[in-house]
Amino acid sequence: MHPSVDGNLLDEAFVETVMELSEKPGKFNPTRGNLVRFLAGATNRNLRDMRRSIEARRRRETKKGISHVAERTAATRDVLDLLADRELADIARKEAARTDEERCVLHLWELGETELSRYAHELGVTHLAGREQESYVKRIRDRVTKRLARMKERLEGSGQ
Repeated sequence: MHPSVDGNLLDEAFVETVMELSEKPGKFNPTRGNLVRFLAGATNRNLRDMRRSIEARRRRETKKGISHVAERTAATRDVLDLLADRELADIARKEAARTDEERCVLHLWELGETELSRYAHELGVTHLAGREQESYVKRIRDRVTKRLARMKERLEGSGQ
C-alpha cells in the first residue's frame, strides 16, 4: 500500500470493487488477465474516484466555510451526518410542537397516520362531533405545519 493511502479509504474502495463485481460478474474477463490484477485495477479506479469526490467535497466546504468533515471516511461521515440530522430534527420537533397536543399530532403525522379517528382518539376528543373533531385536529396540525414552514424558510435563507 502506498504511504499516502488511507487504509480505511482503501478498504472502502476494495469493498466497492467486490460489490460491483458481485452485481456484474461479466465485468471480469479471464482471457484478459487474472482476477487479482483485475481487482487491483478496479480498486485503484474506485480509490481514485473516491479521492476526487473527497477533494471536491473539501473544496465545496472550504468555499462555504464549513469544517472539513470530509476528512473522515464515508462510513463515519454517514453516521455523523445522521446524528446531525437527528439533532436538527429534534430541534425542529421541539420548536414546531410546543404543547402535548401538538407533539401528539406531529408524532402521528411522522408515522404517516391519515385517519382522523386515530388523531381524535389520541387527542382525547372522540366525544366531539365529526366536524368538530376534524376542525380541532386541523387547527393543531396547521399550527405545527406553519411553524415547520417558517423554520424551513429560515434554514433556506441561512444557506444550510
